[in-house]
Amino acid sequence: MTHIQCTGLNSSNVCQHLTDMQKGHVLIRRSMEIMQSLIQKQDFKQNLGPVSLRMAMNELYKLPDGALDRQKMSAKGVLLLKEQIINATHPLMQHRTSEKFCNIAFAGLNGKVFGFSRVKQWNSTDKKC
Repeated sequence: MTHIQCTGLNSSNVCQHLTDMQKGHVLIRRSMEIMQSLIQKQDFKQNLGPVSLRMAMNELYKLPDGALDRQKMSAKGVLLLKEQIINATHPLMQHRTSEKFCNIAFAGLNGKVFGFSRVKQWNSTDKKC
């Protein structure tokens, strides 16, 4: 896989906060161009990162709007990770609390966990997971 993106726990939206890709990858370059255009137009009604990334994906991979097909994107070299809840008894949870969404991890198509999405407990400023 050349790069990794994620989809949210209960949505088909793209989050841009988990990214691992080749230097100068065309998807990130195009996303940044779109973001720059939105900024110049002072279009701040949407979350610029996710919106520009999804627009770039739609354009470069000829995708329709709507839900992303993780299998098809994988065939194009884009691994879309999905947030999933990890059971409190899972070995990866040994040193984490399972309270308040601290048990949400990014997983691939086969369920392999790539990392956890929360460092602090949901709606908390100081309680670490």
